[in-house]
Amino acid sequence: MKNKTAKKKPAPEIVKGERLPATCEDWGFWDPAITNLCKKAKGDLTEDEVLVLAIAAGQAALAQFVHPEGTDAKQTLDRLLAILDHHTIVKATRDKARELLAARQAPENHAEAKIAPAPAALTHVLEALYDSEINASVSIASFWDCGWHWKIKLGDELNGFRAEKVFSAQELQTEAASWLIDTAIQKYPDSAFAKTFTLDKPDARRKLTSENV
Repeated sequence: MKNKTAKKKPAPEIVKGERLPATCEDWGFWDPAITNLCKKAKGDLTEDEVLVLAIAAGQAALAQFVHPEGTDAKQTLDRLLAILDHHTIVKATRDKARELLAARQAPENHAEAKIAPAPAALTHVLEALYDSEINASVSIASFWDCGWHWKIKLGDELNGFRAEKVFSAQELQTEAASWLIDTAIQKYPDSAFAKTFTLDKPDARRKLTSENV
């Protein structure tokens, strides 16, 4: 009776494709965890598995190059190109980068989704304009992924708007009050507001734009 020799199952490929047929043993991984991961992988690899094994394969190629009896520069470069330029690895890298970027952007988008209150300084300026019979309006609008934007108009629909400007949420906190003061003085130079808060009266302007009035 003839002894049947069991056929040795081929080791799984790191990725499937004509340009990269190398198996786990061919790459010569020195870390048992990486070797076992490659051997135990069945079917399609996950993105994380593809990237880990691709990095390990590249490290193995470099290790063989620096070995005294290792491969020459051209062989090493060819092997690295076969790994890093393989379509499966390129796709896994791109998809993983998008996933990580989305995770990083999520907190930013969440913060931008919140409507910050108008700064006290802007409220003080609007009240001072009203006391001087100068009309102004403030509106808010959103555009997806760009956060909230505030539009400030000086004037009114009946008599016409003299100036307007759009501010981001950050600019609303830092620039809107000063812009409104300067623009009102320029557009209404004879008003009580202009005479009170002109540039040669810095104390009055400073008090108007302070947080506590």
